[in-house]
Amino acid sequence: MSAPGEPGQREARQAAPAPRGGRDATDAPAPRGWVVRPATARDVARVLALYSADRRDTSAPAIAAAIHEVDACAVVAADAATGALLGFGKTHRWGESLGPAPAGLYLGGSLVRSVARRRGVGLALVLARAGWAAARGEELFSVCAADNVASVAMHRAAGFEPLAGAAGMRGIIGGGREGLLWRAPTQEGA
Repeated sequence: MSAPGEPGQREARQAAPAPRGGRDATDAPAPRGWVVRPATARDVARVLALYSADRRDTSAPAIAAAIHEVDACAVVAADAATGALLGFGKTHRWGESLGPAPAGLYLGGSLVRSVARRRGVGLALVLARAGWAAARGEELFSVCAADNVASVAMHRAAGFEPLAGAAGMRGIIGGGREGLLWRAPTQEGA
């Protein structure tokens, strides 16, 4: 697949549930000047740079595996004018249930550059992955810390429904913190 802006490139559109207000957050270019598109092999180094700038650990093989996973969705948000990456998000599949969290497809690996936060980029990345899952007829779940105000607000804005809370949920909520399990809205008629 060629990179955006190269001859013959067709940017794939993800069908996503429209946020409140009726606008599809994956329409490009957005008034904010960025687009959400599927991640490609050409994005690996730039996604790694996002992680490094945010002082998070990951590796090129891990990012490449997420991008190339057939049964998952990896997307990036990019500046419409420059192509600079503003954010990255992926899904992953958990094969077994743990407490109230069922086996299934989950949001994971979301990251938005600090200069692009609080501008709807994270929400657009969530909506793109939720749309991908809904188009496949799959339920999509997510887990976040109950005290992460920004994440809780984003889940609500995306129409996710809280299902359960538990300390240490899915091993990602540590230190005795409460975790929240969410389910993405399903498309009507799906």
